[in-house]
Amino acid sequence: MFAGAGRKLADAVFSIFIGCQRCYPSDVEDPGVVSYIGLGQSRVEPAKHWTPYDGLPGINHLAYEIDDVAALRAQMISAGYTESTPPNSHPYRKRLYFYDPEGNDWEFVQYLSQDPAERNDYKLPDR
Repeated sequence: MFAGAGRKLADAVFSIFIGCQRCYPSDVEDPGVVSYIGLGQSRVEPAKHWTPYDGLPGINHLAYEIDDVAALRAQMISAGYTESTPPNSHPYRKRLYFYDPEGNDWEFVQYLSQDPAERNDYKLPDR
């Protein structure tokens, strides 16, 4: 899923914004203590290129909680990533989306409340 330029974005996200480095399962001495996200490259081309949000099984986007949406937006734009943020003005969260060069969509969320009910309220419209 994340090869080439997509893997570069994944590495940047994991190291800069999440504070961890890419590793391989063989690098993990005690799997009970370390969590990791496995990113592997397929050796087979799919019959049809998968597109996010088209109703088929797959990953629509990866989401990460961050502290400052505005600062990240500036960093991502200056690094040349394409913004894909839908209109949103929720009172308890700010969302930011970017495509990597392979079309993977990445979501970054800044929560403005500590209350889980407010943070995850999807009944309030995004204006």
